[in-house]
Amino acid sequence: MKKRLLSIGLSAVMMGAAVPCLPVAETAVFAAQYEQLRYDIVDESYIEITGCDNDAKEIVIPAEIDGLPVISIGNSAFSECSGLTSITIPEGVTDIGAYAFCNCSGLTSITIPESVTSIGICAFAYCESLISIEAASNSQYFKSEDGVLFSKDMSALILYPCGKDEESYTIPESVTNIGNCAFHGCTGLTSITIPKGVTNIGRYAFCNCSGLTSITIPESVTSIGAYAFQKCTNLTSITIPNGVTTIESWTFEGCSGLTSITIPESVKSIEMGAFENCTGLPAITIPERVKSIGDSAFYNCSGLTAITIPESVASIGVYAFAHCESLISIEAASDSQYFKSEDGVLFSKDMRELILYPCGKEEESYTIPESVTNTGYCAFYGCTALTTVTIPESVTSIGNGSFLDCSGLTSITIPKSVTSIGNGSFLNCSGLTSITIPKSVTSIGYYVFDRCENLTIYGYKNSYAETYAKENNIPFKAIDKAEPETVPGDLNGDNAVNLKDVVLLRRYIAGGWDSALEETAADLNKDGSVNLKDVVLLRRFIAGGWNVTL
Repeated sequence: MKKRLLSIGLSAVMMGAAVPCLPVAETAVFAAQYEQLRYDIVDESYIEITGCDNDAKEIVIPAEIDGLPVISIGNSAFSECSGLTSITIPEGVTDIGAYAFCNCSGLTSITIPESVTSIGICAFAYCESLISIEAASNSQYFKSEDGVLFSKDMSALILYPCGKDEESYTIPESVTNIGNCAFHGCTGLTSITIPKGVTNIGRYAFCNCSGLTSITIPESVTSIGAYAFQKCTNLTSITIPNGVTTIESWTFEGCSGLTSITIPESVKSIEMGAFENCTGLPAITIPERVKSIGDSAFYNCSGLTAITIPESVASIGVYAFAHCESLISIEAASDSQYFKSEDGVLFSKDMRELILYPCGKEEESYTIPESVTNTGYCAFYGCTALTTVTIPESVTSIGNGSFLDCSGLTSITIPKSVTSIGNGSFLNCSGLTSITIPKSVTSIGYYVFDRCENLTIYGYKNSYAETYAKENNIPFKAIDKAEPETVPGDLNGDNAVNLKDVVLLRRYIAGGWDSALEETAADLNKDGSVNLKDVVLLRRFIAGGWNVTL
């Protein structure tokens, strides 16, 4: 969807990549150097390790530097040290920051000293060779079993080392919490057994477990964190327990092998990108209690053919069903207070906004209903089959990304009612060769016609469309000599109403002057015709005998 590229929310749609390591803190740039380590002095009282030389292989962190104790390993401190094979953490270190050893793909084992009290999120993500993480036997906070790291009381599974060669793993019965990134990147695991006592599955818990083919989430689970099953590409089915109320952002993003999923009635919210890129999913039922569907929630679910929006849903985010190329119908519940469907197309309840045209429909042309005043955010996004779309005079604005990626569209006419064309509205419409833009349009957003290499803009001289075309190096052709202002009585366009206009009006009535546009300015009494009554009104106005603004 801000990347929000073009200010039209493309970040929402482009997100879903594997969790990155956090950037090294800016202070590390100015950090002091000790052998292969970089460090900061914090509060003039202790040392925080902030980085290491990129070519470092074996590192022993000292207990103190320049007489100050080493207490902390900062966020992403060793994330650029991909060649690191061995590291020794001294007693005295209390904190290991988020992503501290992320990307240390050569690291095979690590020991957590007794002094460590906290380990940040995804501290060992992408350590694909790690086969063992050992906690000191006298640690008050951590415990290891067979190289797997737990909290001291064994209630939380903190880290399963992804270098272990087992294909299956059974989580101990004592565990109630599967921590953030606990199995992140464990591609060799094909099955994981979760015990009945687990209530929470943390963020990124099974992210990138591409070998996982099946998993049963017990009914005891009430919370599943964001990205929990992201990129589990071989996972074919999953049942979400009835206690879960929110499907968090990108929870199942990229689960391309997923063909079946059960969403319970307890769910009230489907967050951003929750099922993005689940290309194998043929159908999904949104339960009646769901109130919101987030940005990109079902983006690029190319197998979906139809979907029903229940009455409970009050909001649908941008790109929610974009690039669902097989979607032929999106139906709103008849009793919905917020949405309405016509022929499988989704509108706001009052039919003033066209929210989504399903891109699996086979029609090559579509006429937007005359009730519509604006085309919504990415309303026709990715509808490559459409070659023509008729926009009625009721429409006043073309929303951001409305026709994004409509590569089959060849020409389009913007009606005179439209005043603005939003960002990226026709981006990547590679087949578009002509667009007619009226003088009423005074605002055209960013990147509106990018990648429309064969486009010519048709419009009026001295209009905003002409200025825009010149500024963006787009060919422009005028559709008349100029589009005069339709100021009543000003027939020659000189911004004044005087006897010159009376002469022109008489010529027009006599048939010696022909311009349909000026006729609008000449019909002073607005009776639909131009005749001597209008001459009388014009002369009275000029003489000041008729007190009215024409």
